[in-house]
Amino acid sequence: MNRCVNCGRELPEGAAFCPYCETVQAPKLEVEAPKPRGRRARALALAAAAAAIIAIAVLVLPTTAPAISESAPPAESAGQGSAGQEGPAESPAPESAPPAGKIPASLEYSADGREYSLRLTFDGGKGERPSISSVEHAVPEGYRYANPSQLYVYDAEGNNALEEFSALLESCSVRTVPRDGGYAMDCTAPKYDPSFPYAALTSHIDYWAGCGTNDILWTLNLKSGETLQLSQSITVREQKLVAFRPEDTPMDTLEDLQALMTYIDTEVDVDTAVQVYLPARVYEGGLNLPAMRGLSLYGSDDGETRTTFTGPFTVRSANKQLTEIVGVDFIGFGGTGITAKDGLHLTGCTLRGWDVAVLALDGAWVGANGSTFEDNGVALSFNSNLSDHYSNPSYNSNRFLDNGKAIVIDNLPGDEVLRFPDSLFHGNGVDIENNAGHSVDLSGAIFE
Repeated sequence: MNRCVNCGRELPEGAAFCPYCETVQAPKLEVEAPKPRGRRARALALAAAAAAIIAIAVLVLPTTAPAISESAPPAESAGQGSAGQEGPAESPAPESAPPAGKIPASLEYSADGREYSLRLTFDGGKGERPSISSVEHAVPEGYRYANPSQLYVYDAEGNNALEEFSALLESCSVRTVPRDGGYAMDCTAPKYDPSFPYAALTSHIDYWAGCGTNDILWTLNLKSGETLQLSQSITVREQKLVAFRPEDTPMDTLEDLQALMTYIDTEVDVDTAVQVYLPARVYEGGLNLPAMRGLSLYGSDDGETRTTFTGPFTVRSANKQLTEIVGVDFIGFGGTGITAKDGLHLTGCTLRGWDVAVLALDGAWVGANGSTFEDNGVALSFNSNLSDHYSNPSYNSNRFLDNGKAIVIDNLPGDEVLRFPDSLFHGNGVDIENNAGHSVDLSGAIFE
């Protein structure tokens, strides 16, 4: 069985699409790493070529604005599709992109004596949001990421006019048009998304190395017969990637690993993606990850031993980069297991025996999929007022077992709704202590 590159769920061999988190699968690239002593990181040569295609997503809107839902919205397929369609769809015939900059990311519209300001952004939230016409991301070969393209509507006073304007809409479509021979990015049908409650509509744009620049074209068909268009763009530049493995890098001791972290921090360019593949052994102690950058740590299992640490971890990145930890166990005897001060995502990990298993402080958002939090004082604690480059509100298929408190939310930035599809809560003193009053949807969780 394969596992999803995003949520960690098991998938059939050769699966191209994950039905649980809607992520198209792309294998991580295997590259030979330099040795950390006396050798500089070799650049990985990346190339991408493809015919220009368009990804289209269409939704016919109701006559009134949708009410805010407390449950997770139904899944949309990537690529071409409409509400209710399942599975990946075929892309339509190639089409040229419109001249760059000809279609704006914002416009003003008048109807029935009312003024509306329509704005596309990638940075949604409460209050009046400025339009964002373009963003750029560095992506290594074999990785996929996503941005939510969001439509906000305001009245003349700057108040959110989501409901009033939605009543004027007949339908809305979004399509991605690549420039200069890049791949077309995937997009979901535009719809109201409770994770972005102040946006009228949201389309999730999925991109990877080789996409180049795509124009994200929104077409709004009004009941009056008028058609409005807005556009923004996403540019993907290919990112170099380097990997370190036990076969070519000293990893026998905790001191070896800490030396490797220092080497990565000081010798590997901060714009290069880093993968570290750890041997199946128990490390008696913890690790301070690089202070300047994020990286991906992959544990292993030889049938008898999994990669395990018995001491605390610290995650921080001065350059606001995500740290990913996959298949690693953290077994403690009190104290804090992982202290995160930047974006952190855990997949297939086990955390057991800590006073606080994972603590998210200012600058951090911690995501988790397919992980087990067991016999901790607090499994997952949020006390973060800021996280401006990473969030993942969907906690799929985790197990929170016999903790004093499974989740404590003292502070958590943003408006995204936390969801726990297929996550099990069992034997905890408190399942969720939501001191911040953050939006939480437990409809997909399992309580025993």
